[in-house]
Amino acid sequence: MYPNEQKIRLGGKDYPVRVVGNGSIDCLSIGTGTLIPNHLSKQFKDTFTVYATDLYWDSRYSLDNPEKLTISQITKDLKFAAHQLGLKSYVAMGHSCFGMVALEMAKEDPDINGVMLIASCPAWNDEFLAFTQEYFESHADEGRKANDAKRRSHYETVKKPTDSETSLTVYTRDSARYWANYEVDDKMIQSVWQDLVADDKIINRFFCELLPKYKVEVDLEKVTCPVLLIGGPYDFDSLPLVSWANHPAKEILGNNLTIVECPNSGHWPNIEDTEIFDKKTIAWAKNLFFK
Repeated sequence: MYPNEQKIRLGGKDYPVRVVGNGSIDCLSIGTGTLIPNHLSKQFKDTFTVYATDLYWDSRYSLDNPEKLTISQITKDLKFAAHQLGLKSYVAMGHSCFGMVALEMAKEDPDINGVMLIASCPAWNDEFLAFTQEYFESHADEGRKANDAKRRSHYETVKKPTDSETSLTVYTRDSARYWANYEVDDKMIQSVWQDLVADDKIINRFFCELLPKYKVEVDLEKVTCPVLLIGGPYDFDSLPLVSWANHPAKEILGNNLTIVECPNSGHWPNIEDTEIFDKKTIAWAKNLFFK
């Protein structure tokens, strides 16, 4: 139990929702939603009230039939969760690939006043992964590459066949591609993962089966609310500042899309570039709700 927790009910099951902050702007943190609130500043929490739900991504609340899960069902479940929480005029916040889910929600939910994409990519498929690998090889310095090789070699000694993108061992393996400080220690990584043991079956369904077939740009013109994309140049996983540059989603969103660089960060700008992250996200949100 979290100090401040609510519950929502889906498909006959209760799911916990962690409530962080006491600000006047409601924000739904989706996907593996508890991870971002593990490292939010007091200033951010004074501005937003963050409702963080992992739903069935958490192994303690996993689905009985994960193979039947679809993107459409995920967005319907999140919309129903927001309704049960009584959220009206709120921000949908998605970190990494869950940013695409936040955009998908905004195509249908008029109560979403803004979408916050934290280190999000616009696609996750073989073409995108090949692009990120090529970019890493051509732009990472030799120290980062050596650290990456060392981490990957260690992973080979501990890996499990069921591992997913959010298994702690996989995340640790990839840390040279996630952090500006690629020598980040395991304690820091574990603190990010606090309170979540992701369900590998669900995560593998999402990353390996659903996302490769998904195109965020389809019907994206339905998203008429402002969208903030914030990320750093050392994010060799999602490449948010690079991968969006020539993607059709950027053109479709047009002037509704604001892109902010946190120059000292990788995949977690709220941790590595807290001051800029707070300043830009808070100013963007206040402009939405209090202009």
